[in-house]
Amino acid sequence: MSSVWKFFKKEDNNNDSASCNLCGKSYKTCGNTTNLATHLKNRHHFAYLQMMKMPSSLKTTKSSEETEDAAAVDLNNSNVMYLLLM
Repeated sequence: MSSVWKFFKKEDNNNDSASCNLCGKSYKTCGNTTNLATHLKNRHHFAYLQMMKMPSSLKTTKSSEETEDAAAVDLNNSNVMYLLLM
């Protein structure tokens, strides 16, 4: 699974689209995450850099609750840094 999914959520009403957790903008996934990664690179560069440091395959050794909590903390930290860099 691509690490870009830490910053996007699949839309409930459309399985072919995902919305950015940072700004809410929606993008088609078309079976890949290129559009999502490009959005991060162009609009949320700090988050893009953070994503690039993550492993490309997310490990599933932690419980889903632990993973969600860690993702929420990472996302919150990204939002703070993004606002500071604006």
